[in-house]
Parts: sequence; C-alpha cells; structure tokens
Amino acid sequence: MTIELTREEAEELLKILRLMYTNHDLTKALANRLAGEPLIEFPKEPEPEQPVEEWKDLSTAEIKAIWNLTKKPTDFAAMLLAKIKERNDISR
Repeated sequence: MTIELTREEAEELLKILRLMYTNHDLTKALANRLAGEPLIEFPKEPEPEQPVEEWKDLSTAEIKAIWNLTKKPTDFAAMLLAKIKERNDISR
C-alpha cells in the first residue's frame, strides 16, 4: 500500500511523530524515510579479493620469432594475441 503525502503533510506528520517518540530510533528511521533515505540500511558486503596473478609477457626474441613466421600485420597480431593468451592461461 502506498500513501502519498505532500511535503507539508509529511513534515506535519513528522512533527507529530517526534512529539510521540522523542529521541526514539523509530522517529529517526521515519524521518530518514520521509527524507527519501532508506528505512533500513543494509551493510554492503565486501568485494571478494581476487588474487592478482603476475602477467607473463613475451620476450623480444619470441615476438621476433612470431613476426618472422608471418610478416603480415594482421596474422602477426592474431598469432601474438594467441601466444599471450596461451602464456597467461586466458580462455577468451
């Protein structure tokens, strides 16, 4: 069920609730809710830390060897990418 109030009506309701529940947690929660803040804030779960693996690069000699196999820029790029993926266990 949704009840729509004007800002003035909401402020008046808040005043009444404050009188009824002076310094009570419910009043603070309702005030926050009327102000557009969530009634209940759930703590965010921490992101699981993923171990950072060391990048395994290709040596200059390996890059030159790949270039000498093809000497075509498009084939070179594809072969270089395949070798880097293989070296770093990347399946994409």
